[in-house]
Amino acid sequence: MLEYALKQERSKYHKLKFGTEPNQGEKRADLSEPVSNGPAETTSLESNPLVWKEGRQLLRQYLEEVGYTDTILDMRSKRVRSLLGRCSVEPSDLGLGPAPGPTGLNGGESLLVKQIEEQIQSPPRPRLTLSSLCCQLATKPLMPEVEDEEDDEDSEDALNEFDFLGSGENGEGSGDARRTGDGNELESRRVKLQGMLADLRDVDGLPPKPSIPSAISTGSLGFSSDVFIMDTIGGGEVSLGDLADLTVTNDNELSCDLSDGKDAFKKTWNPKFTLRSHYDGIRALVFHHTESALVTASEDGTLKLWNLQKTVAAKKNAALDVEPVYAFRAHRGPVLSVAMGCNSEYCYSGGTDTKIRFWRIPDLSMDPYDSYDPGVLSNVLEGHTDAIWGLAFSPSKNRLASCSADGTVRIWDPSENPSCLSTYNTEREYGIPTSVVFASTDPAHVVAAFRTGNTVLYDLETSQPILTLESRAATGEPGQINHVVSHPTQPVTITAHDDRGIRFLDNRTGKAIHSMVAHLDAVTCLAVDPNGVFLMSGSHDCSLRLWNLDNKTCVQEITAHRKKHEEAIHAVAFHPSKALIASAGADALAKVFV
Repeated sequence: MLEYALKQERSKYHKLKFGTEPNQGEKRADLSEPVSNGPAETTSLESNPLVWKEGRQLLRQYLEEVGYTDTILDMRSKRVRSLLGRCSVEPSDLGLGPAPGPTGLNGGESLLVKQIEEQIQSPPRPRLTLSSLCCQLATKPLMPEVEDEEDDEDSEDALNEFDFLGSGENGEGSGDARRTGDGNELESRRVKLQGMLADLRDVDGLPPKPSIPSAISTGSLGFSSDVFIMDTIGGGEVSLGDLADLTVTNDNELSCDLSDGKDAFKKTWNPKFTLRSHYDGIRALVFHHTESALVTASEDGTLKLWNLQKTVAAKKNAALDVEPVYAFRAHRGPVLSVAMGCNSEYCYSGGTDTKIRFWRIPDLSMDPYDSYDPGVLSNVLEGHTDAIWGLAFSPSKNRLASCSADGTVRIWDPSENPSCLSTYNTEREYGIPTSVVFASTDPAHVVAAFRTGNTVLYDLETSQPILTLESRAATGEPGQINHVVSHPTQPVTITAHDDRGIRFLDNRTGKAIHSMVAHLDAVTCLAVDPNGVFLMSGSHDCSLRLWNLDNKTCVQEITAHRKKHEEAIHAVAFHPSKALIASAGADALAKVFV
């Protein structure tokens, strides 16, 4: 089987190099020769000189491929010259004692030179490995059997000179000498041969062999673990070619602490919990402010509260399954958005039924099978006439913002007597809003993003737009914005676009600070960690990507969700105070990472 595999590899090598199959009449070593199960018959070198010639050529070819040139073979090692039969060498020169039996190279130097020339002029063979070479030599006896044990040991010592050729850099040899001999002696031999090669390259004027930096390594996803800064979209149209050089760091052993000493937000995240209770895609999620809990909103018409402290072992993987503590049921259709209220006492949800519902968060330690509590649903806001795509809550102002497919952006007072305080974009002058967020550095401002690619900054006091941010592509073509978030410590708005890009906008000037291609498909959602150090993005390409906001580089990529109807990830979130992140997708799953 090994001989057949080698024959196939040679045929493949010939086809790749010359573009054609090897000629049927081409003379090659006969690899289809059956191997006997019994002991091999002794073959004399005098009766069959081709056997010794073939073995010598195979060994010589392997030595040349691993980098040992003719100069080294002819001038630097008598043992190599003896093994390859390049010239007649006395056994006393090698320190091997008397030669074994009727061997020796009886053909003479002229015949050997002729054989070498024939081998050099022969067509190139595919690259051999030490294991395949040993298999080839093992099928045919290259030396006659002798009874002199001392000579056998000397011959074995000579062959062990090349034992290190099959060993890797980790020091694991493939021969008995590597396993049982003195490791320091073998290492010194290797260093000596490498020095001889360097000396020869200096004498011949050859360039030094390039070295590979030790810092270059391969990440767990098959990418280089070096981090590259993303190309900006700049003045041109976004194209898939901009992603050709995208590489990320995804080494699960990496871990770094932030400069402020907080270890709550690490560079590398690993899956921990899988939330499986929904029957349709999950459109939104939000974390509890202080507890390890979150609320998910689904197209199955429900919201569910999850306590991550109550876990059960999963059946098929290492992640933990979590059962929902409570299911909120009141919407008449898919739930599309959710926001957490002040101190996580209440949460707010909106859906295709055009209503905003207020929910009181029940006790996280409650029994999921307790009787229904009608007091959980505390209030309902009516005013929109179409699906509600986005919700945002401002704790400092105690205001709730909503955006709807009816074209309006509304500001609500979610107190005991809720009411609509103001309405923006009533004439749809900017298009249909898709996402809304309060500016973190100035809660009196709210930012709305639109399908037309516009991003508008509104003032809550005057109920008027004060600035239109440059969120469109440089070509000026309209491109839908799917999500908008605000930087927690700087006056910066970040937008996720259908054209696979992410843009950073200055709230003071309206100018674009930075633009980059971020995913292979539409970017659907964004989240910024509370310290403003990392940005997380989700996309329909099924990946989550974590970005360093300081240099705009991708530091980790996670593939966690499957596609459904050409959609993948709908929402991502950072926990406000714990080392948790979460994602929700069209596959009806929510996943939590630690």
